[in-house]
Amino acid sequence: MDLDAALARQLQAEEQFNARQSGSQQQGGVPSAQQAFSSRLQSSLQHTLLYEDELLQAISQSVMPLDCLVGSANSAAALSVSMGEQPARQAEDLLAQELLTWFKHDFFTWVNSPPCSHCGSSDMHASGMAVPTAEEADGNAGRVELHTCRACSCTTRFPRYNHPAKLLETRQGRCGEWANCFTLCCRAAGLEARYILDWTDHVWTEYYSHAHRRWIHMDPCEAAYDKPLLYEAGWGKQLSYVVAFSRHGVTDVMKRYTKQWDQLKQRRTLVTEDWLQHQCATLTANHRRGWTAEEKAEWEQLDRLEQAELADHAKAPTTLQEHTLPGRQTGSEGWRAARGELGNPPSSSSSSFAANATAFRMADDDSVQSSKPGRLCGGVVRASGEHTPHQTAVRAFDGGLQDKWLDFGGANGGVTWLEYRLLPAQPAAAVIRYSLTAAEDEPNRDPCDFELEGSLECPAASGTAIWRQLDKQAGVMFPSRHHTHTFALQHPQPCRSYRLRITAVRDPASANSVQLAKLDLYTLLDPPCQSQRPISEAVTALQAAVSKAAGSKPDSAMAKAVDTLLLVLANILQHPGDSKFRSLKLENVKIKAMMLAASEVGQVLKAAGFEETRLPRQGKQPPELALTLDNSETATSNVFHTLTLLQSPHSMHNPAPATLSQGQRQQSAIQLQKHVSQGNTPAQELQGPEPLGNGEGELSPDDMQLTDDTATPDMPAEVETAADAGAGAEAAAVLETPVAHSDAGQVPESQPVAQGSLQASQQATHDTPTAQAVAHTPSAPQRQAKYNASASALTQLHKLQLQSPSTEGTQGVTTPAAAARQAGNSTESQSAYVAAGQLDAKTLIHQEFARLMTTKQYTPNEAAVLAIQNVRTQQ
Repeated sequence: MDLDAALARQLQAEEQFNARQSGSQQQGGVPSAQQAFSSRLQSSLQHTLLYEDELLQAISQSVMPLDCLVGSANSAAALSVSMGEQPARQAEDLLAQELLTWFKHDFFTWVNSPPCSHCGSSDMHASGMAVPTAEEADGNAGRVELHTCRACSCTTRFPRYNHPAKLLETRQGRCGEWANCFTLCCRAAGLEARYILDWTDHVWTEYYSHAHRRWIHMDPCEAAYDKPLLYEAGWGKQLSYVVAFSRHGVTDVMKRYTKQWDQLKQRRTLVTEDWLQHQCATLTANHRRGWTAEEKAEWEQLDRLEQAELADHAKAPTTLQEHTLPGRQTGSEGWRAARGELGNPPSSSSSSFAANATAFRMADDDSVQSSKPGRLCGGVVRASGEHTPHQTAVRAFDGGLQDKWLDFGGANGGVTWLEYRLLPAQPAAAVIRYSLTAAEDEPNRDPCDFELEGSLECPAASGTAIWRQLDKQAGVMFPSRHHTHTFALQHPQPCRSYRLRITAVRDPASANSVQLAKLDLYTLLDPPCQSQRPISEAVTALQAAVSKAAGSKPDSAMAKAVDTLLLVLANILQHPGDSKFRSLKLENVKIKAMMLAASEVGQVLKAAGFEETRLPRQGKQPPELALTLDNSETATSNVFHTLTLLQSPHSMHNPAPATLSQGQRQQSAIQLQKHVSQGNTPAQELQGPEPLGNGEGELSPDDMQLTDDTATPDMPAEVETAADAGAGAEAAAVLETPVAHSDAGQVPESQPVAQGSLQASQQATHDTPTAQAVAHTPSAPQRQAKYNASASALTQLHKLQLQSPSTEGTQGVTTPAAAARQAGNSTESQSAYVAAGQLDAKTLIHQEFARLMTTKQYTPNEAAVLAIQNVRTQQ
């Protein structure tokens, strides 16, 4: 046992010895235990009158940031009313919580051993007691501890001051000094506060809440608010007597702090119950002797209500939350162990929410939107709990990584939550994806199992909201600190509130809390017009070029270019953290074909943020030309905006898609996200190159990507044979082609077109439907995005290893895109081919699949299965 623990035992034994000694003596026939008890009651009551001294209250106010605390409480109270909380939080209760946080973290300091007064070392040990000096006695120091420095062997005195005025000066001590000074500050702040004395050597504070019509527990040492069972259920204390002292009198409040009244009564042996109640009533009556009749009647009524509340509280069953209260947090471990206040580990079976959610606070995230376009901003936040003042719910939304949100309620199997709610003046927003960023330490506290919930309704009169599950994740692991996981919602819904409900942390057995650095919610908000205007103009030019080509003669090269562009953009959104999807090698035959087919495609990429770069190669080979996009949120937002415009139902007819309403933008975003997420679990994580499907033979992102020279199933076979030595430079030149616009939004007739674009690609067959579909409806690009994202749905076709008909001597795997371009072949022509022996079953299934998809009545899965069935039936 160390000397600190020995000193703690010595002080505790001294108090117990004095109590036993006074109980064993008799004076004038009156049991001295009663006399000692009565003397302690009277002295404690007399001490609390210091808190009513106007000069002391004025001194307290001079050292308190009272205006700031009151302003914060009033703002939170007004916010509670505007957010429809029922019952609304009151400024008085919020001020008490603000005061508790300020006192704990900014004003007072806990002292295990004082630093050495000679050399400043903190390596000290307790070495005994001393008699107070006259100066120390002026501060009501009842005893003085001696602590010796292990570095220089000098002794430092630690007087245990008991006068609140002196404590406003020293601002340090243990629980006695803390509760003493804090109660004075509460009175100075206007709270109806009283001093609570525990006969097993602890003290704290209560204040009367007019909103709740009861006295509420506050322990400044632990920053504990309204947790009266903290000592019995958390610390493991064997309580006996707990008495409240204030300007209104003396009250035995033991029943508020126990759920084991029958067992506890066996330890209340110093005085009888009747004597104690009579003594408290006598002291209170004498104290109120000068009061008016109205004042006496008012407080006598409050006394009766409190006695009824105490009786009910002692009989109420212990809740799960009360079973998981922690042991003592302040003081060295040896000191706490010597006092028997370490407590037991919280039960791992608890799964309840924290009883008291934090108050709504402004998210203070307006500046985040500039660095993270599309992020939901301007709302309010709250949580099931938080670690004040620096690890609060607000910290999860402020955009920085230097802080975090932490809640001890989520440890050991508990459930914790973090809520973001829009202000009443803000419209509902549809979140399409969200991201979680791990905190800087303790991986075991990381969220592992969680759900994202949404609510459209404003809180009803009951103060509750109807929550709908939008996404559910299990077994999520963060590979490194500050790592971000992003998840997409398969079915986004407009909501006014979003709640992340965390049901398990990475290691519930060892974690004492749950923590999260950042929670970001992304929706399609009105984008900055100036920054994204070039994208709208480039998309408009591309739409005009497609429409013009479709009006004269179908252009398969143009259609393929648009399909490839959609694939490139969709891949980036599916894998926002993977840089390989953001690099387009211009020597790649697919990328080259896309760039040469239409100069407008290059302009769209350039407007979205792609820049020409040179990638190093192995050996002495010259660098490779490529178009690259950075990994910033702005770049990802630009890609999303570009793809939304390309797939908008208005995109081919409206020359100014940027003027769409926010509701139309959100609906477009919802449809787009459904395409991107198709084929995944309820919200397939957007990070990493995991396969989109789970079955053998399904496509993976490596098959889908366009950053290498490997042929992908989504590119028609004829494009694979189009490579030449100068392709990269020729495609790069397309980017330099200016895009001019007429007032009508069309490309002028004099617009230069790169070689291989519209004119060079008009040799395609007239029955190709893709160009017309892109020009007049969103079905083709939307289908292409769906095919790309739901390749697993085509397992039936790929397992058959279907071959496309011979085209210019080239054979390859037939893909949805290629099959759709053959959809012009009617059933009658197929029959003729069969009769001539020119088509086999695989080709027939291919063409039947393409025909079914052009009807727009089937999903890829349905069309694949039905195509196989139809051909087999015909045979």
